[in-house]
Amino acid sequence: MEWVFEFYRKQNAWTSAYRQQPGENEKFKTRLIENNVGGPPLQVLELGAGGGQFAVTCARAGYQVVAVELLPELADHIKELARSLPPDSLEVICGDFFSLHIEERFDTICYWDGFGIGEDREQRVLLKRIASWLKPGGLVFMDVYSPWFWAREDGKKQRWGEFWRETGFDFSRCRLVDTFCHCEEKEEPFSQSLRCYTLPDLELLLEGTGLKIVSIEYQAGFDPNTGEFGYQVDFSDAIMYGVILGEDG
Repeated sequence: MEWVFEFYRKQNAWTSAYRQQPGENEKFKTRLIENNVGGPPLQVLELGAGGGQFAVTCARAGYQVVAVELLPELADHIKELARSLPPDSLEVICGDFFSLHIEERFDTICYWDGFGIGEDREQRVLLKRIASWLKPGGLVFMDVYSPWFWAREDGKKQRWGEFWRETGFDFSRCRLVDTFCHCEEKEEPFSQSLRCYTLPDLELLLEGTGLKIVSIEYQAGFDPNTGEFGYQVDFSDAIMYGVILGEDG
């Protein structure tokens, strides 16, 4: 997973993807927590918090949030967004959640739009860590990339301003490969690789981690009829699907 730090650093520099203001997407996910776990004050841990849009929205709703983010510049951005929040409602930790020591336990743990950066053995390590951070009866909310959509996207290119984004799919390892190239070749291309899971594959991955699937909450993607992003597309058209995990046994 050596590519992770450099990819997200460059992606943010090229696209400012993590510097947007919080919006409806974050409100939707905060409502998911309220509807399935309960309202504030509950303790929420977010892994891979990015620019902090969800963490800030969740804290504004009254939850006690701890946001873990790998990139120092994004951790600083979260702190900047959090200035308008009540004191002690949002704690920001800059570090790698694969190795970070966390003693506290949480009612809710969220990992949005990022699960799959490692190989299966590394995902299991992370899932066991997540289970150890969860309070009894707590729930995990997680986005999982769906293979069907990304397999169809293999080889497609899209221009975003000064760069090209090319989507690939590694069929032998069931991983999407996302590559960014500068249109004028001023910088070297950089890529991310994310494991995609069918539901049966995810169930196998969870065996022995202490977690199980409680429910599938949504299939997210661009509606082929309207072209708009939504949370209720067919599984075959889903970029990712949202799962809730709970204690296994």
